Amino acid sequence: MLGVVVPAFNEEERVRETVRAVLAAFPSALVVVADDGSADRTAAEAEEGGALVVALPENRGKGAAVREGVLEALRRGCAEVLFTDCDLACPPGEWGKLLAPLRGGSADVAVASRWLGDSRVEGRTPTRALASWCFAALARRATGLPYRDFQCGCKAFTRGAALALFSEPLSCERYAFDVEVLLRARLLSLRVVEVPVLWRAGGASRVRLLRHGPEMLLHLLRLRREYLGRPPVSLSTPGPGEGVGRWTAG
Repeated sequence: MLGVVVPAFNEEERVRETVRAVLAAFPSALVVVADDGSADRTAAEAEEGGALVVALPENRGKGAAVREGVLEALRRGCAEVLFTDCDLACPPGEWGKLLAPLRGGSADVAVASRWLGDSRVEGRTPTRALASWCFAALARRATGLPYRDFQCGCKAFTRGAALALFSEPLSCERYAFDVEVLLRARLLSLRVVEVPVLWRAGGASRVRLLRHGPEMLLHLLRLRREYLGRPPVSLSTPGPGEGVGRWTAG
């Protein structure tokens, strides 16, 4: 069973239709809406659309919401887990491209990308494109990771990779959590593939380059200090009935 995690914060106007669109494309999927401390009817609308809701008691950030949603999907027995933004900027029709290498055994993690040669991008403003390009360039410089796109908002994981990557809390629960997940993947020697997709701008981004840029840079520098130079890590094998393994130093 595929688990689809949708982090959501004050998304009452569109979350129900998002859930229905996912279930129309993947009828047997488990849709988990991780409500990141919303002050509106996000949770109720998601449930009415057919989702399982995991509610965070307060707003902690997209990374925290994704992690809680992934862990719930794993507890429910999902064989693969994919997370997507509520605007479905990477449409469900593209997700097969991410799932194929996981199911074919050639990758553990699939990262949707807007910056590869075969990627197609619709409706993105120059300002948004500049912000995305700058963040990716800074992330590559700070971490040495090779990826062209860190924050497309759609990534897929095998069950084993999801267990490995989300078993422990993230240091960065907001803007740079994608980078931290990929740093963990490198430490665990997981196979990561970057996949070109169709991406449609789904509305105004809540991230503002001038307002959030300094905080994002600080997060990258903190991740650099925390992860670069660390020895490889291994994952303890969960026992029978256990949902999540734990990080141990390698």
